[in-house]
Amino acid sequence: MAHTKKSNSQLFFNGILSENPIFRLALSMCPAVGISTSVMNGILLGVAVLFVQV
Repeated sequence: MAHTKKSNSQLFFNGILSENPIFRLALSMCPAVGISTSVMNGILLGVAVLFVQV
């Protein structure tokens, strides 16, 4: 089995964004519990959710 060495930045960003189930769950709950006061806040919240979920 070949081992590939990842850089520290790759490990950091993978741990924070793509391999962090707590972060994903918390971000996906934002639209359900959050009340946005403007259209721009709602759009940015939707984009953030799409970025993390996809």
